[in-house]
Amino acid sequence: MKQKHPASLVSGLAGMLTAFLILFAGSYGCAKLDPGTDPIVVRCEQTQKVALSAFDEFLKFDASNPGLPVQVHKVADLIRVEAPRNLVALDVARKTYESDRTKNNAGQVTAILDAIQSQLETISALKK
Repeated sequence: MKQKHPASLVSGLAGMLTAFLILFAGSYGCAKLDPGTDPIVVRCEQTQKVALSAFDEFLKFDASNPGLPVQVHKVADLIRVEAPRNLVALDVARKTYESDRTKNNAGQVTAILDAIQSQLETISALKK
């Protein structure tokens, strides 16, 4: 079986991640919310769904392509540790916010959302 060149593998990764990030970014600004819907809760739910899919696809891609550059594998190792922790923390913070919609709880949610966004951007930066 012929090995793919690492540059073509990273290019394939870039296309996949760009599609996820377009979906991720588009899910925030374009969606109209139903009356009474809290945008923070909606953003949490969207982020959880999109990030989980993006992280899963990235990790599968990494695992099935051992010829990728070392930097890609290092990012994958970091995502394996940090992403589950952040997704669980987001779920807990969202539930806390839903039960007590204070500015402090909203800030906690936003901080975790920012951390997840940063992880997605780190993956996306691999294509450069």
